[in-house]
This record gives sequence, C-alpha cells and structure tokens, in this order.
Amino acid sequence: MELRYEVLLGEARDIILFIGQDGRIVEANPAASRAYGYSQDELRALSIRDLRDPDTEADIGAQMARALHEGLLFETSHRRKDGTTFPVEVSTKRIDEGRTLVSVIRDISERKRTEAELVRAREELEERVMERTRELEHANTTLRVQVEALEAARSIIELQAEELLERGAPILALREGLLLSPLVGPLDASRATRFATRVLSAIATSGARLLLLDVTGVSKLDSVAVRALLDVVAAAKLVGAGVIMTGIRAAAAMELATSGFDVADLSTYSTLSRGLAEALRRMHAGPRRAVDAAPSSSEETR
Repeated sequence: MELRYEVLLGEARDIILFIGQDGRIVEANPAASRAYGYSQDELRALSIRDLRDPDTEADIGAQMARALHEGLLFETSHRRKDGTTFPVEVSTKRIDEGRTLVSVIRDISERKRTEAELVRAREELEERVMERTRELEHANTTLRVQVEALEAARSIIELQAEELLERGAPILALREGLLLSPLVGPLDASRATRFATRVLSAIATSGARLLLLDVTGVSKLDSVAVRALLDVVAAAKLVGAGVIMTGIRAAAAMELATSGFDVADLSTYSTLSRGLAEALRRMHAGPRRAVDAAPSSSEETR
C-alpha cells in the first residue's frame, strides 16, 4: 500500500503538498520540486506562506481555516524559488482526523493565457462591432440627410411645377361671372386633374357662370388630353358654370368627335376672339343663357 502511495506521488503531474495545521510543509512530491525549483528537503523546511505570492498572503489564514473545516477549491498565485509567480488552482482537504491538509495544486498558466486570449478576442470583436455600428449609424445618418434633401428637392420641384402650371394655365376674371383660362404647354391627365381642381375652386370663389377655356397654346391635344379637357368641362357644369372652348384644331376636333363623349352641348370656337364675343353675348343675355351651350361649334364657322 505504501509503495502504491509513493508511486502515485512520484508519477503525479500535479503538485501535491501535505501541510500541517501550522502551515508547515510536511511532504511534497517531485512535481512540486520541478514547479517551485526547490529540492524536496528545501520544501519540507518551508511554510505554505513561503510558496504564496506576497499579494495573496492576506487570504491564507481564512483559506487554511476553511480547508481544515470543510475542504476548499480556489485559485491563487504561487511563487517559485527564483521569485517568479504563476497562477494555480488549489484543491485542499483534511486527512488524519484534521491534523493534516493535502493540497493538489495545478499550474493553470496555460488556461489563464487561453482565457486572456479569449477576453482579448472578445474585446477586439466588440470593438469591431462597435466600429461597424458607428459606421452604419453614420451611413444611416448620411442616408437620412440625403433622403430629407431629396424630399425637400421634391417639394421644391412640386411647388415649382404648381407655379408653372399656374403660369401655363392662369385663371383670369374678365368681368363678374366670366373667367378666362388660356392653357399653354403639354396637357396630360395629371396636369388636367390639378387644373380642374383650380378651376372648380375659382368658380366656387368667384361665383362665375361662364368659363372661357382657350387651348390654342396646348402643344399636343391627343386622346388623353381631349378626355382630360372634357372632364374639366363636365366638372365645371356640375358646379353651375358653362364652358366655351377655343383654339381647337382639326385633329383635336376629330378626336372630340370620335371620343365617345357627348359633345352635343359643348361650345367650341376656332379663335379666342370669336369665343370671347360669344361669351360676352351670353353674359349680356343673362345667367340662364351663360350656362346654356351655344348652338354648336359649326355655327361660328358660318
């Protein structure tokens, strides 16, 4: 049995110390000599305090007391003969009815290096994540500023478009009850819709009974534009205003004739002067005549 005990101590890779109640080292295995740099005789002449890092001496009394009472597992730092220190994990418990402590001590330098490398790697990763987060936040802020700038530009463009629409389609009060709107430039469904809104607002505000709509300056009157104009005419009639359209070219007249809309009550004239003369005649004739349509566009060509 004693032989097995000696073999176990001799072959163990961990440090094994037998320590008396007073802290003196009673016995040490060869691994202890290799780790601390002392011979076994030198170790037996030392106290456990001689093997502890001076920075940890304050903990020794409490750790000894607890180990003698119930056993203990803890980490600390030990000191070699040359004064260098190294981290250890100590598992200690009492034997011989509490008169002796046996401590199995493992050098955990490699574990601590690995843990330190893991901590360093985690810190580097966190720093990269934070840096990337800052970059994304900066990019997001830049993008938000760009979006806001685009929104502001779009608002300006829309405002300018509205101003251009008003300039290209002014609504003028020629006299009480009579509005004139000379359209200039291209006319699509979107522009016609905005124009119809302005026309209806002007009719409601002024109480106009007749709208003189001149399309001489419209660059292109295709089927879309013609239908849009007819929508304006229909909307004006719904709020009680008649419409006289002037400046209709031959192609547009053909589009009107084949549009499928009821144009029997639509008054059209080839020139603004003739349309204005008809408008003034209606205004002199009274409210009822102003709203009613003229005989037809063919009458003005006679």
